[in-house]
Amino acid sequence: MTTTALGRKIKELLITMRDIVEKKIANKEIKYFYENYYAYCVDDFEYNIGGRASYDRTGKKIKKKQWKFSHTDLFGIIRKSEIYNDVLTMSGINKTKLDAMMMKIIYFHLYGNGLNDKNIKNTVNQIVKYINDEPVKCRCSTYLQGITLESDSFNIKPGITLRRTKKEDFEEQMPEELQQDLYACGVLLWSPSLEDATAIIDLTALVRPSQTDASLQKEAYKIIDILRLFRIGSISHIKTSFRRDYIIPNLGGGTLSSSVMPPSKICTLATSDEKRFKKFFMHFYRKMPYDGFKISSKEHIQIAYSRYLDGLLPGYYEKRMADMMAGLEALLLSPGEQQEIAFRLRLRASKIMHCIGFDASTVKKDINEAYSIRSIFAHGGRISQKHMQELDKKYKDKGKNLFDEIANYLRIILVLSIIIDKNKTDFVKMIDDSFIEEKNKNELRKNILSNKTYLPIQ
Repeated sequence: MTTTALGRKIKELLITMRDIVEKKIANKEIKYFYENYYAYCVDDFEYNIGGRASYDRTGKKIKKKQWKFSHTDLFGIIRKSEIYNDVLTMSGINKTKLDAMMMKIIYFHLYGNGLNDKNIKNTVNQIVKYINDEPVKCRCSTYLQGITLESDSFNIKPGITLRRTKKEDFEEQMPEELQQDLYACGVLLWSPSLEDATAIIDLTALVRPSQTDASLQKEAYKIIDILRLFRIGSISHIKTSFRRDYIIPNLGGGTLSSSVMPPSKICTLATSDEKRFKKFFMHFYRKMPYDGFKISSKEHIQIAYSRYLDGLLPGYYEKRMADMMAGLEALLLSPGEQQEIAFRLRLRASKIMHCIGFDASTVKKDINEAYSIRSIFAHGGRISQKHMQELDKKYKDKGKNLFDEIANYLRIILVLSIIIDKNKTDFVKMIDDSFIEEKNKNELRKNILSNKTYLPIQ
């Protein structure tokens, strides 16, 4: 059966449905009433670089038209129609899916612009596309915390924008009964995590109806991974909303939320970072594992990235430092190396960072200091207050912070390991061989320097 013939049958079904609904409205079997809603508006919105936005939220009561009818009765009549069975047979769609689609069309007729001749034509085209699994535009907005922007937005590439939150992102309408239930249960209208949203990734792509929203969510997660490796920060996903470009509301779309911890460190992207980030994004994206780092085929990369994220979570200083050092161990220690761990880490990390332009002596001292903290934690201890004060003074005088320095080394070496794309044994051997012969030293420098322009050095 041709698409044109199927379209004609769908048009007949829509007209039949419209006539049934209108008849029931005339007979007062479908009635409307007005429900109280709270419309929450945001005033005096101010975006704060380095923290959450400040604003005043006010709510006012409004009335919204609602429809009341028997779904069972209405669907019973529609299902008995000959045209319903014709569409079911011709489309090959299962009954549950067709019924769900019809319900959304009924709501579109009642709450939208109605099924007039123009809307029927557009709706038929959308339904045929849906049945034929043709791609439609899908929009995905992912709310983030732990990152702020100096400029209004970064246009990363066509279809991907990183932007500041706006007052409209925090406005919503809610039924009065639901709002009262939330307060009765001691739940605030907006959870603290949503109020902490400081940036949003807006992603637009063509997606087939058979593809789940998770396919677009995966892309959003990859962008978050790249942001985390571009700049040190506790960037986390709060909520994602989806909207597929159908004329029928909610024929595709939805919302996913996450439970997140408050950020231990907020990173800020300056306006001058946009060009560098785009360059890093375009080069690094191609090197990333298809399914992200959490299930990377290279276990040492997966472990190092996980430890990097763990170290950026709130917690004991010693535990966070131990996580960062564990990430470096995952990247720079060969299997079976159990002795002289601190020595090997100092030597290998300083060699790589020196090739990039860091002072090797400073890197060695930083690694040595961090490893001693890691050892204290590994043996069930904590560093003394006096030791912490000495560390703070030592690094503050240099305008630095030991934890940030170690996190930075791990971040850069992790990015470099992914870009160079060698297995761990070969990567470590390449570093060690550079201490022996000049040609090996040149090979290491060539591998690093050829990628230096893409490295997110800060």
